[in-house]
Amino acid sequence: LTVLAASSSSCAGTRGVLLDAISTLPDVLNDADALRCGGRARDEDENDDDDGSSDDDGDNPILSTLRHLRTEDPSLLVPCLDAIGSLPLSRERIAEATRDALEALSDVERWGLPALTTFLMNHAPADMATEVVEELRRLPLGDDDGTDGNVEEEELEGRSRRGADRT
Repeated sequence: LTVLAASSSSCAGTRGVLLDAISTLPDVLNDADALRCGGRARDEDENDDDDGSSDDDGDNPILSTLRHLRTEDPSLLVPCLDAIGSLPLSRERIAEATRDALEALSDVERWGLPALTTFLMNHAPADMATEVVEELRRLPLGDDDGTDGNVEEEELEGRSRRGADRT
């Protein structure tokens, strides 16, 4: 994925392949997980902490790669979040992805906020709910000019008052 990302900025075809690779990653990993488990669906009650990666040292190369792609190219935020939300992750990996998403809140552009907040609300572990809500409350949701975003509403109220004064 990182090789595709490096060349995707110069070639639209490569970018399409990168987006397809990101979006199919959960399906590939879910299929591989099913094959590894003997063709049966993983039982949630099993006490394994396997999340589709072969490492045991606490670092998940798939999450790391998706995080790297998202930080290198902010336009990949939505496909990366969609992929992470569909991966077969352990509770610890979901918490790690949630912490990363919380960190991204401070840098995300306005167009990425809906996807990021949806990811946080749908995938954050219950024990992180308070932290997620606190971070969402800190978001500056006003316009860049310092207003609260209700300029049109204020203009409409002013017009309706002026219209009432004329009658």
